[in-house]
This record gives sequence, structure tokens and C-alpha cells, in this order.
Amino acid sequence: MIRDKSFFSDLKSKMEKKACHANLVKTAANDLHERFEIPVGLLTDYMTLRVPADDASDFILYALCTVYFDTDKINEIFSAKEVKSYSKTKYKEEKLKFPLEFRMVQINSTQWIGKIQAKDLMAFRDAQIINYNERTQRTLERKIAHGYEYWQIAINDVAVREIEKSYETDAYIPNTITLNIGDSSQADFEYDEEQGILRIYKIAYFDILDGYHRYRAISKEYIKNPKFDYPMELRIVNFSEEHARQFIWQEDQKTKMSKVDSDSYNQNDYSVYICERVASALPSGIISRNRGAIDFAELSLAIKYFYHTQQMKRSQVLNIANNISRQMLYIIQDIPDMIDNKWTRQEIYCFICLCSNNDKDITKRLGYLCRDSERDEQIWSGAFSQRKATALQKIYEKLK
Repeated sequence: MIRDKSFFSDLKSKMEKKACHANLVKTAANDLHERFEIPVGLLTDYMTLRVPADDASDFILYALCTVYFDTDKINEIFSAKEVKSYSKTKYKEEKLKFPLEFRMVQINSTQWIGKIQAKDLMAFRDAQIINYNERTQRTLERKIAHGYEYWQIAINDVAVREIEKSYETDAYIPNTITLNIGDSSQADFEYDEEQGILRIYKIAYFDILDGYHRYRAISKEYIKNPKFDYPMELRIVNFSEEHARQFIWQEDQKTKMSKVDSDSYNQNDYSVYICERVASALPSGIISRNRGAIDFAELSLAIKYFYHTQQMKRSQVLNIANNISRQMLYIIQDIPDMIDNKWTRQEIYCFICLCSNNDKDITKRLGYLCRDSERDEQIWSGAFSQRKATALQKIYEKLK
């Protein structure tokens, strides 16, 4: 199956057009349930756009496509083998074996801490006991398209992709997913203090209170590779909705870093690695996240945009780090004041722009490029970006 942006954009547009007709959605969901035995609730979550379609498995996407696309289009998206298989497939709902047992440490009478494997979390998802509770979770995102208003779970797709990449390189440091035993009247559980085991004999669903982006990244990775597995910290709680909202508020009070500062801590980003190599090659403290002459976070971001480190091969990294270090030493020797004075954002980005072009006279051209680029206010207002890097590159080309 071709799972690309074009396909999901086309599918979303068609869903938006039909979603405003509740009867059509209901009829289509019932028809698909009859044909493929997919739960109606799961189908309507996708068909009303409450949950993004790219969360769905290839089989469920095939079923949805039979509603929104003609046969020719379906044959472009799916291989002949997939069409033959999926057209006869029935949805197999995961049956969980109770009691569910979790080896956990009890914090108090309503909180337990332990671990869970990604494959077990996916088993819970497939059994449809993972729930996003709108009454306790963060605000849904309001969307309007083709005259249809709908509310979608707010998702930072960039964050999900970054977590996915970390899973794929085995670089993700496991942290907590929080599941709340939802309606206690429909749940039966106990904690065995002697064995350190939380046993759940019956449950209607878990509300996912924290870790939804990690959960989505696991789901996406699992679609690509059904053998994927990863350990995660697990917190199980038994909170009322009021208590759950207080918990989410409390979690949201954590100190937030700016995007540029946060990215500078990503040890799997080549731009950060290069920046660290450059910092270690210079006198101590010149490049720093705090009081250095050159801001580490801004420098690593400049390297990312001018050297396109997202597509870089590891073999290129050392050469780039050595070149930047060498050019920075020349600058410091030629202009000693640049050791003592804080570099401006313009100086950092212009310097890296010059380095990336292997300019032969950086000391001279740095001042010219800073001066000429200052005339373009859009480059230096707000956060730096790839578009701004391209604009600065064009100004440099006029200097040559």
C-alpha cells in the first residue's frame, strides 16, 4: 500500500465532505461493519475525523477506501495481492485474557508504577480499551472544512515523527505512559502487596491521561513493523474525572524550553553532535548554552539548516565539524573581540552560511553579510527556519 501525504490528504478531503451528513456516515459505517466486521465505533472515529486516518492499519484503510474511492483509484493505492486479501478479510478483535496482571510498585491507594511492552499496549489498543477522554484530556482542536465543523484530537505531528525516528534507531529513552482506570463502576481490580502485582479482573477502558504522542508513535511504528516492541514506563491510576483533570494541569506546569533550546539537547541530531565537536575544539566556554560568546542552541540550529543535517551521512559529520572549528579559530585570531563579546544571531547564522559555502574570506565577508541581511527584517524576526536560511543564502550569492 502507498501510504504517502498525497493519499492521506485526498482521503481527508473526501471524508470532510461526507462527514457533515451524519446519516451517510452511519449507513456507511454499518455497511462496512457488515462486510468487514470492523466495530462501528472505530469506523466512525475515522469517518468523522476525530482520529486521523494515518493511525489506521492498511486493512482498515482499505475498508474506508471502498467508501470514498472508486475501484480504479483503489487499485492504484493497493497492490492486486492486497486487494484480493483485504476484500475477503474480517476484522479480528483482540480478546484479552483476564485478569490483566502488572508487576508494579504502589505509590498510594490510587497510583501504581511499573513497565509495559509496546506490543502489550497495542494489544490493548486492538481490544479497544484505550480511550481518549474528551472531558479530562487537553482541549480538542476545532476544524472547519467544506462547511463541516469537527473536533479532532490535537496532535503535534512533528513530535510524533521525532519519537518514531528515536524508536527506529533504538535511541528513545523510555518514559511514562499514564493510563487511568476509567469508570470504576465497570472495573474490578486489586493490588497484591505481597507479590507486587496489580490485577485487573474487569475493565471497560483505560483513559490515556499522559503519553498520547508516544502512544501514537508506537501505533505508527507497529503498522510499519508488526514485530516492533519497546519497553515503556507505565503509570496506572484510578482517578475521578476531577482528579484526572488536576493531574493533567499539574503535568502541564513543567518548565518549558523554547524549541531551539529543546532541539539542542537532541543527541541523535547530527547538528548537535557537530556543535559539540566544534565547542570541544575551541577554548572552553566560547560556545555554551548559558554564558558563552556563542549560543550553543542557535549555532546548532544554523548548522542544521545550512548543512541539511537531516539528510547527512555520518561520514560527512567530522569533516564539517573540523571545517567550522578551523574557520572559527581564524575569526577569533583575526578579530579578538569576538571571544569576549556575545555573538548576535546575525553573526552566528551568517558565519555558518559562509562556512557552508566554503567561503575563502570569511573574516571580511562576515561583516558585509550581516550588514546586507539586516535590511531584510523578515529573516531576523521570530524563529529562524529553512525558508529564512534560503533567503540568507540568496543574499550571500549576491555578495560573491
